[in-house]
Amino acid sequence: MRGIIIAQDSKTENFHNSGAFSHFVTPVYDKPLIFFAIATLMKAGVKDLTIICSELRGREFEALLNEGAGFGVELRIHETSSKTAFTDFILSEEDEFSAQGIVALNGHEVMFGDGIEAALAKAVDSNDGMTLFTQPIAASELNLGTTSGKQQSFAKLANQRSALNDDVLIQAYCFDGTIRQRLKSLEEDGEEPSMSTLKSSYLHTNSVELATWKRGDFWRALTCHESIFETASFIRNLANHQNLHTANLEAIAWEAGWLARKDFQEQILKYGSSNYGHYLRSLLQEENATYSATQIENDFSSIEEA
Repeated sequence: MRGIIIAQDSKTENFHNSGAFSHFVTPVYDKPLIFFAIATLMKAGVKDLTIICSELRGREFEALLNEGAGFGVELRIHETSSKTAFTDFILSEEDEFSAQGIVALNGHEVMFGDGIEAALAKAVDSNDGMTLFTQPIAASELNLGTTSGKQQSFAKLANQRSALNDDVLIQAYCFDGTIRQRLKSLEEDGEEPSMSTLKSSYLHTNSVELATWKRGDFWRALTCHESIFETASFIRNLANHQNLHTANLEAIAWEAGWLARKDFQEQILKYGSSNYGHYLRSLLQEENATYSATQIENDFSSIEEA
C-alpha cells in the first residue's frame, strides 16, 4: 500500500503559530509532529509516502525530511489549497498509484501501541475494502476527540457495532485498490468525489471493516497548545523513565532492514551526543552483542574521516 498523510494547516487554536511555520513541524518533546504519522505508517510496513500540505509549506517538509532518504522510505510532497485535497490527489494520479491500496492518516494525530500497529498492519496486508479504526475511550474523555453523528452512522451501517457510545473513530483509513475507480464513478454520476461520498460508496457495497485498537494504546489529536503540551510531557516521561522513544524513524527503518549499517551510522552522527543519539547507538550494539562499543566508535570515526 501507499501512505498519504494529510497535513494542511487550518484555523485551530494553534493557528497563530502557523503564520510563521506549519503546525505539523511543531516539536512534540523531541520530534516534529509530522514524525508521528510517518512512524505509524512505517511500522505498518508502508514505505511509499506522500504528504499533502498547504501551499507554500512544501519547503519546510522537504528541508526536514529530505525525501525520506535518512529513514529508508520514498517520500514526496504535494502542495494544495483544495478542501478536498485527498480525493483530488487520488484522481490526479494514474491508476497504478492507488492500485495497491491507500492508507491515509491525519498529520496532527499521534498514535502508538501494539494494538495500533497490529490493526494497521492487518488492514494494509489484507487490502480489501475500507477499514475504519476506533479506540475504546471513556465517555468522560470524549473532549479529546468527538464522534460526529455522521461517523456514528458510518459505523452502524457497516454493521460492525450497534453503537459507538464508548469508542471514538480515529482519522485513519485503509482503502483497497478500487479507490480511484470509485471516485471516478462518483464524478460520472454527478456526485462530488469527497471523503464522505467515498466512504458511502464502500458502505453501499458492504465493503467496510471496523477495527478497534486496544485499550491502553495511545491516541491524541494535537490541534491546540494544551494537547501538544500534555502529549509532549507524556512522551518525555516514556523516554526518560522507560528509555522508550517514539516516532524514532531511523530506528524503525534500521529494525525493518530498510537502512544499511553505514547509512544508519551516518544518521546517528547527526544527533551527536544527545540522548537520542546514544539510544540509536545502543541499537547497533544490541544488533550484534559481539560488536563492542570501541568497534562502533571506530566505525563512526572512519565515516567522519571519509
